[in-house]
Amino acid sequence: MKVMSADSNEYFSIGSEVKCTTCYGQEMQGQVMAYDLQTKLLALKSPTKNGSKPGNSDVRLINLSLVSSVSLIHEEENKTLPAVPNLNFQRLNSRLEQSRKEKIRQANSIGENVSPEAQKLYLAITKTIEPVHYQSQDIVVMNQVMISPPYRPENCKCISQAPSSEQTLNHIRKIVEKFHNDQKLLQASESAASEHGTMNG
Repeated sequence: MKVMSADSNEYFSIGSEVKCTTCYGQEMQGQVMAYDLQTKLLALKSPTKNGSKPGNSDVRLINLSLVSSVSLIHEEENKTLPAVPNLNFQRLNSRLEQSRKEKIRQANSIGENVSPEAQKLYLAITKTIEPVHYQSQDIVVMNQVMISPPYRPENCKCISQAPSSEQTLNHIRKIVEKFHNDQKLLQASESAASEHGTMNG
């Protein structure tokens, strides 16, 4: 096994099998599809893990600037390069941006000293509306509406004199009401499933 540092100027042969270790300790292994020395971007293909049809593959774009080491598992000696499918970079960048936004959304939902219910409500609101942020334990939506504990529709109030505030308030109350109704249905479904499992057990 050949190990090289991430800042190495080595080229990667198309079809070779490599394993990358990121600076966070995460390991990714796959077959080299493409490598750009100038931007240090490596495209790796590996069998998909999401249970889709056999033969499907995942393609990852890895920034070697964030990789601590690369292990060469198998070097492709065949000089005939395999056909490389066209990559839709616009779609890939779009998915990357969506993933980045979702991670930020998930991180922002945690807040400080807020209940799990508040975090779920925060995520439910941010699916369709932004900006949303915490002010202590209150959830502030579009700088117009504040939702205070225990986060019921009647706990929503306007904090802005904007002409649209009343309309925004009514809309937020509907979202909060739907959230609590969905939570009740989910709890009832889980309770029924639990009772069914106990009876069968």
